[in-house]
Amino acid sequence: MSPSLLLIRPPMQHPFTVDVWFDVFAEAIALTGEAVLRFNAGNDFYRHWVLDPAALRDAWALFMKQWRRGVYDQARPEIRSVAEALRTDEDEWRLRFERAAQKAMIMETAATPALSETVQALQSIDELLGFLSTAFFPLRLERDSLVHPGLERIDDVADFCRQEDENPFARYARSARLPGPAEVAFCLVRRPDQVAAAASLIEIWRQKWPKTSWAAVGAHLEVDAVHRAVGISMNALPEDHQALWQDVQRRWRQASSSHSDPLVGDSPLDAAALAGAKDRGTTVIAWRDPRGELKPLTAGLYQAARGGTWNHLVLPLDEMSPLASQLSAFAAENPGIIHSWCRQAPAASLYSGPRHRYPRGSAAYGRTMPLPGVPVWQVLRHPELIAVFVRRQGLASLAQSRLDPDKGILFELGRSLVYTYQKPEELPEGYLDEICRMVEAGGSVATQWVRHNLERAFLIVYVQEYGVIVGNSSLKHPRQEYIEAVSAQSGLDLRHYLERGYTSVRPEYRGFGIGARMLAGLTERAGDYKIFSVIGEDNIPTQKMAMRNRTRRVATFYSDRAQKQIGVWIPEWMLPEGIDLPPQPQPD
Repeated sequence: MSPSLLLIRPPMQHPFTVDVWFDVFAEAIALTGEAVLRFNAGNDFYRHWVLDPAALRDAWALFMKQWRRGVYDQARPEIRSVAEALRTDEDEWRLRFERAAQKAMIMETAATPALSETVQALQSIDELLGFLSTAFFPLRLERDSLVHPGLERIDDVADFCRQEDENPFARYARSARLPGPAEVAFCLVRRPDQVAAAASLIEIWRQKWPKTSWAAVGAHLEVDAVHRAVGISMNALPEDHQALWQDVQRRWRQASSSHSDPLVGDSPLDAAALAGAKDRGTTVIAWRDPRGELKPLTAGLYQAARGGTWNHLVLPLDEMSPLASQLSAFAAENPGIIHSWCRQAPAASLYSGPRHRYPRGSAAYGRTMPLPGVPVWQVLRHPELIAVFVRRQGLASLAQSRLDPDKGILFELGRSLVYTYQKPEELPEGYLDEICRMVEAGGSVATQWVRHNLERAFLIVYVQEYGVIVGNSSLKHPRQEYIEAVSAQSGLDLRHYLERGYTSVRPEYRGFGIGARMLAGLTERAGDYKIFSVIGEDNIPTQKMAMRNRTRRVATFYSDRAQKQIGVWIPEWMLPEGIDLPPQPQPD
């Protein structure tokens, strides 16, 4: 009689994701003629352990044991401070443990729940993983990664498996309800940081099912590590079970070499991969290991975004190359092109996974009032989970969605913009300071005259949403020496013009048409004045904005101060009579 077979997906896998490789492996087994029973221990670990009040109370007892033993006294300062905060807030944490069961119910459904429910569950999981990482220190549990600086050798993994009281996977395994028993049980292992989790499960479960043949399947080196850690000898298995294992491994190699995820792509960031991005048909592409020059790469990412692809960028945390540093700065300033990104730290040990750091927004706008909440993608994080909601809500809607973590409210940027036009003396207290910081953050003008010019401006426009200034511009009375210099260099008489400038729009709000609407509103309110603007020849976004407002470039000159070519622009209905326009730019 053919053996019944159980295929197990181990922790740590990201919540609410479907491991396509788990399905590929099950299909490979099915080709052998075996009926496959699947057990997703990755999701079960979250539902019935991380979010289980009884398991959390047991972990608190371990935390207190660690505290009394002085374990945290020798830890890094940030670990000690977290432990002290936990000890102080014991009552609050015990309430969180009881509420965790509500989030576990969200994970019971096979389909990914609504965005609001998913976000709530992930927030709770993150809080509890932070607690559990302290309780099981020095182990750190990420959503989809196990981090432990001490898992450097096979013997370390074996010792970890034997430390059942201080091993979260062993604790989970003792309480888990496996389907079965089965004659054969294979645990799928594809990454180094799955080795300790898989080995811990097998160590406990083979005590429960001593008549079952246990083995790991998947990536060759990781499978061998699991077997060595728990003392599995393939020669000791029945011959038909050995043959089945070998057949499954062979079919897995064949299937995985030709399989691609229909939702999420993973690719090096280079010109060739970008050229083929539109043909991949994937919703999200995770770009890694950038190669080449910045400008062609960012142009390719822009085209991919225009084609409906969500660009997720993964950069190294340490020892970043000049190109990676440039890309991180570009990502912070262009969330409409690189929609999500992170920095990835190297693994802490051979059998650990990487840790990820997520950005906090534009560094340039760091001195301005912060936007409320955080981008929803920073809560979702995993490219596969992002892909689910891109398909449900649309790319633009998800990219603009934010979460207020204190109130638990989801909202979208750009839905309630308020435009205000005022003289400088009419501005509410503190607004001029914030507008000056916005202009300085924009980075396209020298800062020494910003406040002077804005205090004497003809008109200022600012745009607010949720109580935060998100964009501003102005009509200025140019200083005499400035207007004489620009007139002399451009060959135009601009003495009786207002200058339109000091335009700044936060990166999160670019692409909403805010700049164009502000400039149009200022122009309509100029009265009897004519208007000009100076725009750097390298400032393509502002050139596009000017052209959409029927503004034309009338002259160019080289600025010694700015060390670049500058264009002078005037609305077409204000052009001097008889002027011959030079060729207009054609920004792509």
